[in-house]
Amino acid sequence: MLTVERHLVIDIPLTHKRSLSKFRCSSHKLRIEVGRHLNIPRAERIYIHCLTSRNVLYIDYEFHACLYCCKYSDIRAQYLLNWYDRGMEIDDFYILMNTACERTTRNVCNYVHHIICKANAD
Repeated sequence: MLTVERHLVIDIPLTHKRSLSKFRCSSHKLRIEVGRHLNIPRAERIYIHCLTSRNVLYIDYEFHACLYCCKYSDIRAQYLLNWYDRGMEIDDFYILMNTACERTTRNVCNYVHHIICKANAD
């Protein structure tokens, strides 16, 4: 049976709902998607910010942007502090993106909205 995604039915701004929907559907401006449209090999879709600030090569994709990218650490601390206190693995990322908790869903929507806005500004 099909169900409506939780973030679409809670009381948050429409722009934040759109941002999370785009993030989850890979319809955003992170290098993983921009590079795909430009036929750049996946291994070369490196996020320049992490390369220049940490001298580390990271492929810029949703998991990295959401939970590890230093560019978003201030926003992450504001919205995901209770999640980010522990080591995060891909399974934790999936749990976070699909949480049934309304408060966590609201925080994820706000956080992802800020990520999308920063990514679009680059």
